[in-house]
Amino acid sequence: MAVVLVFEPKFTARGWFSPFATAPGWFNPQLAEAGGPQAFTLTADAGSYAITGTVASLVSSRRLIADGGSYALTGTAATLSMMRKIVAASGSYALTGTDAGVRATRRLGADSGVYTLSGTDATLRKGFILLAEGGVYAVTGTAAGLRVSRRLTADSGSYALTGTAATLRKSFILVADSGVYSVTGTAAGLLVARKLTAEEGAYALAGTAADLIFTPSGGGGGFYDLHHYYA
Repeated sequence: MAVVLVFEPKFTARGWFSPFATAPGWFNPQLAEAGGPQAFTLTADAGSYAITGTVASLVSSRRLIADGGSYALTGTAATLSMMRKIVAASGSYALTGTDAGVRATRRLGADSGVYTLSGTDATLRKGFILLAEGGVYAVTGTAAGLRVSRRLTADSGSYALTGTAATLRKSFILVADSGVYSVTGTAAGLLVARKLTAEEGAYALAGTAADLIFTPSGGGGGFYDLHHYYA
């Protein structure tokens, strides 16, 4: 005799699906932890990652036009619980990659540019007087060649030396020695010779007057000496 089974949607198993049968140890609201979730500070350790895989070989070599790109570093700022002074050590970084070959040589118009150095100013705990020594710097690059020579009208210009004035602890009178300086450049050629009317001019020499002391040597003669002393 065959048995016919009928599905009854209103029939539920009381042992499994009874809404009144709950685990009192898990879902009892009186057993919940007081205070709710809490925030903890974690110490960040350094880590590393490695990219592994199979190098993709190219079937053919093609020249690609390189476009500029950018990347952004995102994350959460690390706050410091205490401030400490750290001794700054020098470092270096290297840029690696493949040199971009140029298919043709072109002359480009050079535009001026600027760059800025940003960071935090280093404050000094104490001020000391340092002996200033001479130094040099070199400007390197590729000389710009001119396709055509033209005569340009030379305009006057100026440049300014900036810095901190060096104060002297004591004043001394120094014996002035003669010196020379030379002006170098390219001689300016004249297209046409003209007669110019010469006008008088003046220039002023500024400095500290040197006192002379006459020292007699006998017989009505003598010699002069520069008067120097410690101020």
